[in-house]
Amino acid sequence: MTPMTINNSCSNNSILKPIVALVYVFSKQECSIQALEFQNDPTVRLLYSIAQQSTEDPVSKIARKYANAGFVYIGSCLQKYTQEPINTAEAMPEPRSLPEGVIGSTGRTTVTILPSLPLPEKKTDMEFVEEFVTEWRKDHMQISWKECYKQGVNKGFFKSYSDSASLKSTYYELKRLKNKRN
Repeated sequence: MTPMTINNSCSNNSILKPIVALVYVFSKQECSIQALEFQNDPTVRLLYSIAQQSTEDPVSKIARKYANAGFVYIGSCLQKYTQEPINTAEAMPEPRSLPEGVIGSTGRTTVTILPSLPLPEKKTDMEFVEEFVTEWRKDHMQISWKECYKQGVNKGFFKSYSDSASLKSTYYELKRLKNKRN
């Protein structure tokens, strides 16, 4: 059977014969039953419920239950704090009362609970090396690249360097390029 052979059966009835419903569902290949013209047909509904059950894994079912419970909880929070009547099941416990001095909203408003703080600027690997070299030269004649590498790794730097020699090579190469530009 093809979609062409079931055209007459589809146009004449609101309820399809089971074999026609089967061809109809497979020929339409819709992800959702809502997209079908015969979405209320019992056989079409049965086929979609079988497909849904066979494609859902247990984790998805549990996640959906938690999501639904979350929606119910949000609804109860809205009902309590906005004084708007919402028809939801009482599946979740009632939310705690607002702290003293805090007044519930009468509508939907965005509230910033914590002000955004500027993130501390993270130094680059070479900025760390520059600081190390400056401090090290105050007390020493020669730079200890092994010590620089060790301290930098301990502070979370130098993830792209394999050892102190590669760090030293990169430092002097960048310094040479910088001097060349000036």
